[in-house]
Amino acid sequence: MSDEDKREKNYWLTTTRLESLADNVFAFAMTLLVLNLVLPDVPRECTFAAIVAMFQNLWPHLNAFAMSFIVLAIFWMLHHKQFFLINRVDGVILWNNVFIMMFVVLVPFATQFSAKHDGVQAAELVLDANLFILGVLFFINWWYATYNHRLVDPGLDSKTIRRGLMKTLFMPGLALIAMGLSFFHASLSSTIYIFLPLILYDFLKS
Repeated sequence: MSDEDKREKNYWLTTTRLESLADNVFAFAMTLLVLNLVLPDVPRECTFAAIVAMFQNLWPHLNAFAMSFIVLAIFWMLHHKQFFLINRVDGVILWNNVFIMMFVVLVPFATQFSAKHDGVQAAELVLDANLFILGVLFFINWWYATYNHRLVDPGLDSKTIRRGLMKTLFMPGLALIAMGLSFFHASLSSTIYIFLPLILYDFLKS
């Protein structure tokens, strides 16, 4: 068997199949988030003030839903951008993506746990840790694929590679700051995610 045949044998899965699976997993996880929103049981003759109070109680779940939905959308965009340039798949990148999808599916659980125990440090850390691990896995994904142009085009410029690495570090950086803030005040940890629109804007403009 020639060296070329051996190399081709290592790339037995196409990027299209992996991207298709990832799209479905992201869509499933983003849909699951809404199941955490339980509609309050409102009596027929309930007052306006009572309805407002019910939705105030629902606010932690609504806030967590919106934040996690945007986070998953950002990770999906990042996955798409990475695989726009990654043109081969080997066993390492395949298994790394399997773990990415595992932690993507965990986001609805972590979101519900955090919202149900709003303000409790341990609950906040569950979601923050989930997002941190996801961010690290995306960093590994890009670093591994681009190291010595292993799974990308040999002509891919170093500026694009470095920019991709910086993008993947933003989310785990936010999650790490959130974990640190939780040790001072648990409710403050989620406030760091107000910077999510900045990441979203960066993805939309480039």
